[in-house]
Amino acid sequence: MENLFAKKLDLKKVISNFKVLSYKQSYKVLIDNLENKGSKNILYVIAGPNGSGKSTLIANIFSLGFLKNVKYVNADIYAKTLFNKIQSDAVKSKKAMNYTTSLLEDNIHTHNSIIYETVLSHESKIDLIKAYKKNNYKIVSIFICPNMATINCERVLQRVKEGGHNVPSDKIYARFERSNLFKHKLKELSDEYYEIDSSNEKLKIIDSHLEKSIY
Repeated sequence: MENLFAKKLDLKKVISNFKVLSYKQSYKVLIDNLENKGSKNILYVIAGPNGSGKSTLIANIFSLGFLKNVKYVNADIYAKTLFNKIQSDAVKSKKAMNYTTSLLEDNIHTHNSIIYETVLSHESKIDLIKAYKKNNYKIVSIFICPNMATINCERVLQRVKEGGHNVPSDKIYARFERSNLFKHKLKELSDEYYEIDSSNEKLKIIDSHLEKSIY
């Protein structure tokens, strides 16, 4: 019988055992977990600007055996798989994002737990989280970000060299500012909230908030 709730996420354990993974290493772990299922009524939000380490953090969480029964969606993976024949990167990215958003919207009424990875740079992302909360989901959020946008730009360039998608530097800087504004709304909506400084390989929890335990 499948578990109704996810195995409790021990974020401190994830951070103490954190491994820097290449783009290909993270991609393999993430694509292997796209079809996870079993957990109910929890929305896990992994937020932060491009190049902050969201996907790498999730890959580490999965590798340590956490959230293995939680559904996972990822627009970047869909762009490279479902929409890989589209020539225009902009069109491909938009279709993959719209597809991911539709999956997230459709999931609300199933009450299946899901992991939502987002740059959190637009009010619509907050609105989606509000919709989950209105439908009695518990919200567990992790906001991960380095202390300077230049670090994000450097990491995106490295990701491109390893086969990942590019994001123009002007967009990275703009999203860095907006993400760090919206994180306060994210914290207000969350039953559990953690903020991680990913400026270097040794991650640090620099803020946390527990409205009420979800376990």
